[in-house]
Amino acid sequence: MNYIRVNNDNKDEFKTVLPEYISDGGEISLVAYEDDGTVCGAVSVSYGGNQYDVDWLYVAPERRLKKVGTGLITEIKRLVSEVGVCPIIARIDTSVDSGLYEFFLSIRNPDLLVDINYSHDRYLFKAEDFLDSPAMKEKADMPYVPIYFSDMKPRSQSYMMHEATEFLTITDPMRFEERLEKKLCFAVEENGVILSFMLVQKDAAGDLELSFLYSDNSKALLSIMKAAHREVRKNYKDKFIYFDAVTEESAALAKRFLPETDVRQIYEAEF
Repeated sequence: MNYIRVNNDNKDEFKTVLPEYISDGGEISLVAYEDDGTVCGAVSVSYGGNQYDVDWLYVAPERRLKKVGTGLITEIKRLVSEVGVCPIIARIDTSVDSGLYEFFLSIRNPDLLVDINYSHDRYLFKAEDFLDSPAMKEKADMPYVPIYFSDMKPRSQSYMMHEATEFLTITDPMRFEERLEKKLCFAVEENGVILSFMLVQKDAAGDLELSFLYSDNSKALLSIMKAAHREVRKNYKDKFIYFDAVTEESAALAKRFLPETDVRQIYEAEF
């Protein structure tokens, strides 16, 4: 098996032979190919905080169960080790990526030392279920008027982006901001202090990821969720929405505001 690192000079060539759902690669992207040039698979990782995250891992259907994936993982780990000693993490939704989960379980290469553990819950639901959420029907006092992210002062926008990208260990804040679905990004600000804000992104399939939700004021948070509720009703009724509850606080917020139509367990494979 041969491997080549993807760069600016050759990336357009590989876009024509890899599946359409694979977006641009991260900081280190690698393609596996046979001697005749046939692409067998590819992997991409991005650095975030003190680890590398797997953006995507793909093996051509006809080459699965033939050690292509293991070879890609071994080679990407070698490339990462040339930069520094950092763990590599792949997040797996077992309800849709059971094959990927089983792949990591099957690796027996002692040099990889793959460790798989439960990470967090992912809430996945239809927008229409969010519209019917009991929390959205609460008749509470609403002293705050949320502001669209795009209407906020640059200083406030910068603060929100900094908080979100630091917490999420985003290495490309500009790309993160470009993916924001601005009609669903809100904040409540009082006397120059941001009390609550929400950032939502649109993924490659056109569905919505509730990427970041912050609040130290329950009424401000409820005001934001009500504003999002109105926008979803007007423009996004046919979409899916997902939210990763990675902390106890975010899990509590999810249980209050988000319908538990499909709570999925996310696992992390570390190698």
